[in-house]
Amino acid sequence: MIQQVGKGRYGEVWMGKWRGEKVAVKVFSTPEEASWFRETEIYQTVLMRHENIL
Repeated sequence: MIQQVGKGRYGEVWMGKWRGEKVAVKVFSTPEEASWFRETEIYQTVLMRHENIL
């Protein structure tokens, strides 16, 4: 992770590099674990398949 680009109620967003590409990394606060699980379920749906979402 290179630089923090945002911070909110549920965690932080960082700019990073993965396999030589710039990426956004969302880091959830530990108390917000339930929110993290809900968000991962959304990203795993067929409608959310995209080459830029890991």
